[in-house]
Order: sequence, then C-alpha cells, then structure tokens
Amino acid sequence: ESIKNGDFTKEDVEKGIITYINSCKEINDSPVAIINNYASYEYLNVDLIEEKMNKIKKVTKEDIISLASKIKIDTIFLTEGGIEDEKNTSL
Repeated sequence: ESIKNGDFTKEDVEKGIITYINSCKEINDSPVAIINNYASYEYLNVDLIEEKMNKIKKVTKEDIISLASKIKIDTIFLTEGGIEDEKNTSL
C-alpha cells in the first residue's frame, strides 16, 4: 500500500535503477548468461540486456505508483519455524 501511496523518494527509484543496471551488466561476465540472453531474445522475444537497461532508465516514480495501483494481492504464504527449528531437525 505504501508504494501505491507514493511513500518512497525519487532517490529510491534512482537507487533501484542503478541496482538493476548493475545486475544487467553482470550478465556480460558470464558466457552462459550471454547465450541465455540472446536465446531469450531470439526464441521468446525478450528484450536484449541493452534494451532493458535503456527502458529502465526511463522509469519514473509516477510509473511505479501507476503500476502498483494495478497489482492485486492474490495469495499470502506464511511460514513457521526459524533457525532453532532447523538446528533441531535431524536427517
């Protein structure tokens, strides 16, 4: 709900964009990831990394608020347990 209400700053958006772009650039460090990128482009009609980076640079706070208002929660999963439960479990 806070995103729908615009309870985030333009700086948050800029940080998110920078993080996304850095993740995209890391794809070029892996030959397998480069091949997967081009295969996705060819067979699934997914944008190439360069195109994704150019598109994300254009995202605004208003775009995020608009998209958030269109999203509806469908399912919420709750988990039980924690670190102590994992320690007490024997195989």
